[in-house]
Amino acid sequence: MWKKWTEYIRKYNLIEEGDGIVAGVSGGADSVCLLRLLCGLREQYRLGIHVVHVNHGLRGREADEDEEFVGRLCERFRVSFRAVHADVRAYAKERGIGEEEAGRELRYRAFMEECLERGCRKAAVAHNLEDQAETVLFRLFRGTSALGLAGIRPVRELKPGSGILLIRPLLDTSRAEIEAYLKEAGQDYRIDRTNLSGEYARNVIRNEILTTAKDKVNAKAVRHIVRTSEQILELTRIFREVVYEKERGLVQEREDGILLSDGLAGCERLLAYEIIFRTLEKLRGDRKDFGAVHAERVFDLFSAQCGRRADLPAGLQARRTYGGILLGREQNADLQEAKKLFIPVTLPGEWYIQELDCLLRIETAIYEKNITIPKSNYTKWFDYDKIKDTLILRTRREGDYLQIRPDGGKKTLKSLMIDEKIPANRRNRIPLLAAGSHVLWVLGGRSSEAFRIGENTGRILKASIYGGYEYGGED
Repeated sequence: MWKKWTEYIRKYNLIEEGDGIVAGVSGGADSVCLLRLLCGLREQYRLGIHVVHVNHGLRGREADEDEEFVGRLCERFRVSFRAVHADVRAYAKERGIGEEEAGRELRYRAFMEECLERGCRKAAVAHNLEDQAETVLFRLFRGTSALGLAGIRPVRELKPGSGILLIRPLLDTSRAEIEAYLKEAGQDYRIDRTNLSGEYARNVIRNEILTTAKDKVNAKAVRHIVRTSEQILELTRIFREVVYEKERGLVQEREDGILLSDGLAGCERLLAYEIIFRTLEKLRGDRKDFGAVHAERVFDLFSAQCGRRADLPAGLQARRTYGGILLGREQNADLQEAKKLFIPVTLPGEWYIQELDCLLRIETAIYEKNITIPKSNYTKWFDYDKIKDTLILRTRREGDYLQIRPDGGKKTLKSLMIDEKIPANRRNRIPLLAAGSHVLWVLGGRSSEAFRIGENTGRILKASIYGGYEYGGED
């Protein structure tokens, strides 16, 4: 097994020397195997390994026993351990989503927070070969584009633009191989009884559909599904080059949304659907909740009269206009978006930002010379002595600007948002840390050059975001 794992890791460059890796460990066979694999490679790659266990609060004492088991395992393997307690049921109800999706969002949020806290560039999860096949079938049954059948990728960004990678070293390993390895190693693990329940769609695919396919159709059914998804992934890379080239003349960003020109109606449907999905992703931030039925609904508007509309998930709407189809927020969503944020900042302090579901923490300190300043979209350091006006946490307004060059060159916030391709419907919702009209920081993005730390800095202001991450994708 070790030869297979190391070859797969090298093939996709999943692990590099000196990596700091946050591992998601539930206590089940797959994640226990992942932890043993990482610990087995620790000396070879000089890895820093940090385990995060998320207790979903759904199984009472059993869940607590899982947490205790993982804690003991981490002591045995001499790795750091952090248990995160989450109320998945309450979170699902608050967000209007299923418990399975809620648990996934909370897990990935915990991984991101631990990566930021530890300064790690990678998070590892234990998806295996069957998980890959389940994902392909799940998307197929629910309705997806042909490209959606590419399945789970061995590596991707945990959050777009974060620079933190999500890796899956066991993605080419079957459940049977994992269990055989653990048996030979004399390693026990926990069994989550909810995986046997028929309440969740993925459990039905795993326990009924795939089992029947292997028993009644072909014993290698899972391998064949995965091999096809890998071929689709290769075709996807080629196809997307065509998409990028084609959409330049067919997609136009506007203040009120994104316009798909009438020329898209003359494209092959597969090409048109992918451009529609990419446009929805720009507006929503990810492709979650969008299936083939939604792309078809948008495309069919090309043959409709001007003024016709189609409602889409996530508060989006497609409207037939002169010259094409305008994708943007529906009217009620626009009214929600118009709510303004305005909070005077007192130091030090913490503020919960509902729009991003995150916590902003601001503190001050004496600057120690030669200290390393981390490069992160979620933590920014400023020269506190250069800040003369009262700081305000707010949304944008007319006249906002940033200094974009050390020599004093400025740019309006509106121009900056257009250049950085921030969707028009999001611009009024992004929180800013500002002094007057001078924006110090577009939270999660660009900061002003005017307050950079230098040789004469005496005091610093440190601003950090915790939580509130949107992960995107379905894998």
